[in-house]
Amino acid sequence: MRQVIQCLKQLSERHRMAIVTSIHQPNSLLLSMFDQLYVLSKGGHCVFAGRPNHLKDHLNNCGITCAPDILPIELLLKISSKFPNSVFKKRELTLNNNNNTKESINTTLVLESNEIDKLIESSWKPSQQFKENCLMSGKLSKTIDKQTNYFHLHHFYYLLCRGITCFVRYQWRVSASLAIFSFSVSAFLLYLYDTDIGHESGCLNLFASNETPSMTTSQEQMLHILSQESKVVLNLKCQFFGIAFLQFVSMACTILVFPQEVRIFLNEHHNKWYSTSSYFWAKSMVEIPVSVLIAYVYSFIIYYGTGQPDQTFRYIYFTLITTCGMIISNSTGYLLGIIFARNYQVATTSGVALFLVLVLLSGFFVPLTIQHVIVRGASYVSFTKIIFESILITLYGFDRCSESQMPILLHQLKLSDTQMKENMYWIIGHLIFWRLLALVVLIMRANEFKLSFLRRKQRLDSIETMHDKKSITLSQFR
Repeated sequence: MRQVIQCLKQLSERHRMAIVTSIHQPNSLLLSMFDQLYVLSKGGHCVFAGRPNHLKDHLNNCGITCAPDILPIELLLKISSKFPNSVFKKRELTLNNNNNTKESINTTLVLESNEIDKLIESSWKPSQQFKENCLMSGKLSKTIDKQTNYFHLHHFYYLLCRGITCFVRYQWRVSASLAIFSFSVSAFLLYLYDTDIGHESGCLNLFASNETPSMTTSQEQMLHILSQESKVVLNLKCQFFGIAFLQFVSMACTILVFPQEVRIFLNEHHNKWYSTSSYFWAKSMVEIPVSVLIAYVYSFIIYYGTGQPDQTFRYIYFTLITTCGMIISNSTGYLLGIIFARNYQVATTSGVALFLVLVLLSGFFVPLTIQHVIVRGASYVSFTKIIFESILITLYGFDRCSESQMPILLHQLKLSDTQMKENMYWIIGHLIFWRLLALVVLIMRANEFKLSFLRRKQRLDSIETMHDKKSITLSQFR
């Protein structure tokens, strides 16, 4: 403890800065290292404010004798552990007599002042005088600045710098683990599903040749079609599991890490250091570039590792859609992390349950075309479905088959190139919706934390009032 106080004292002297610390039951050596002391009693009343070497004189001025074998700070802390007893109130009592007339009686409740009351009274006058001097000189504002409820660029800048610093020092380990794990799983998927499953176009000839095919030729064509369809199905499974894995891991990492940061934010927001939106967008600006980088490398491995068409526009679409899916998953993780900030076990369980629902509504395990219209409408809530369908259109659509051919996979899933534009609108909508929903919930949690603090303060005030009432003895009626 002594080394910590020495370090803080050196910082304050070297950089000419004020450092406020809280300490309980200090010894004389530690006490002498402080420049100023501010001692509070029960109920938050100031009983001393000044230099440590003036403490004994302050006790003597209040009529409190300090024995030679007792330290002044120990005596002051012993006295401060009690509630003040001096209460001067006027209570108006109304009495009803038989003639329905009312009499007002002013009752003065007076108690003898004890030691702590003398300390409070002695410390209150200098504090008020100092406050008035600061108000007159303009060093102290009469009202608390409430502009922290709005977005400020300088708040955003400092929070962004702090977020980058924290990421470089500590949080990069989580992102590095996510990247290594994702790249390892992508390599494992390539090992399971082979590296040439994307070569087959999955196209079926609509017009047969005029020549009469032989039995051998027909069998060869059927075998080729079956082999081609088999590779298309393998490519379908590989893309789905690759997308689902990336989204799930991204959501899970956010849920496990973000609740702890939310608790820190709520404490700092209570001190009005910055606004909620400044913190949230600064946090997003730190996380999004990392997600984009991981999604880009992951898309490169999956796309070219499975032998997809070597066409630039298809690869750009594939990477863009995969990146959007990862960012949406991050936003969902933010939302669950904010809602269950005080219990990350519940947050993790809720994240797994939500992701299972999204997967079931994706149309991979259960075809949505045979479901009720309500289920098909609810499936648009699943961003996994929209990302998955967009990936399939990117790989097998956009004139990959000629006019005399038909894409088998897109025909079976009832997908077409015209749906790509609608899916992109849905992806943009999910990007905005989940991110803004997380921000709104964070604002609600911050206000809820503020309200709970005010309710706790009111309870403490009511307890103190009840204690004062119990200690009051009625001395005189007038």
